[in-house]
Amino acid sequence: MIDSSLTFERPSRSVRYRLINWGGTTLNSLGLSLASLEEENLLRESQRIARLKDFGDDSFRVPLQKLLESLNKEGNLNFVGQALLRKYLLNLLVNRLRIEENFKRYPEIAKVPIEKPLFVLGLPRSGTTFLHNLLSQDPSSRWLHLWELCNPLPSPDYNTRETDPRIGEAKKLVESFNSLVPQLSTVHHLNPIGPEECNVLFEHDLTSILFELRANVPSYTEWLLNQDLVASYRYYRRQLQLLAWKWSGKHWLLKAPIHLNYLLA
Repeated sequence: MIDSSLTFERPSRSVRYRLINWGGTTLNSLGLSLASLEEENLLRESQRIARLKDFGDDSFRVPLQKLLESLNKEGNLNFVGQALLRKYLLNLLVNRLRIEENFKRYPEIAKVPIEKPLFVLGLPRSGTTFLHNLLSQDPSSRWLHLWELCNPLPSPDYNTRETDPRIGEAKKLVESFNSLVPQLSTVHHLNPIGPEECNVLFEHDLTSILFELRANVPSYTEWLLNQDLVASYRYYRRQLQLLAWKWSGKHWLLKAPIHLNYLLA
């Protein structure tokens, strides 16, 4: 049951934002969609951007279909919401194409060991972020940075970990998030160079609870919580191999509340 005493601050929208939203919504009503959330359109466009064809294991297609069905039927998205989600989904699909291409070019990545990973588990708002940050102070641990999660290729290199241009890109991304949702940092502080949750690794397989935070997708979430995610965890490991190829540690330090759902799966 929803607590009726809860209040939510209506976000401030600039005139530019409102004009873009009005124009896009008008075009949508005329059947001229500029932000399609249709499966085949997204797949073709991501292949065009990446100039690649192979997504690897096509098990991601079913969760993609479930997500898009929920977005289109339940999301109640305005034009800007559609455009932002389309851009985000395209980025995930392009990353997936490039990840597969790197495994083809460098088959030795598949031999990178993932030994004794340490997972921080716990319910949201229970102090797991504090513990994650504390454990990350161990110099022998390898943890995920926001900048490498957003753009995992080329494989991060230990020798350029402080000068990688993706750090600047991640800082701009955080600024845009904080501009759109000023209260975000009170819930989850985004630090481009600090430890970040591993949810995005599941997003590349289109099986992440984070989509519930991006839009109203109740049927997708219900479907997701009833899956075993064995294939997604295999792809999760594959991404860790890619990220550890040129920057390993004694062990991986990983954290996301969603892991609790699958301990006994």
